[in-house]
Amino acid sequence: MKDLKSANEYVLKLAGKAYIPQELEIGRNYKITSDGTITSKNETDLDNGSHLLTFKFNPVLVEIQEVGKPAIRARDVRRQSQKLRGIIYRQWQEENISIEFETYYEKKMLNIIQAVIEGLI
Repeated sequence: MKDLKSANEYVLKLAGKAYIPQELEIGRNYKITSDGTITSKNETDLDNGSHLLTFKFNPVLVEIQEVGKPAIRARDVRRQSQKLRGIIYRQWQEENISIEFETYYEKKMLNIIQAVIEGLI
């Protein structure tokens, strides 16, 4: 990675798809809100001493709003195991755990499995 001080352009590239329960109309304006994940970062040299950094965003949860109408929520297509892994990852980050994430994840999953076996959850 080159010196980010010379990177003067940043782009957010939207990717992925959202499964919605109804049709939308062409020519209408909608407000889209989304929770998602940055899945990649790409640096391009602009040949003038500056750089273009492009971040790819994939949606996880999407909501579509048209003025005066109820919001349309897209279906969350993640598997339950993916949701659980995401929660464990956020917990690992927030608690600033000193072990690697994969080790932390395996320990957490073993604890969850043991709690299920013991009938605690």
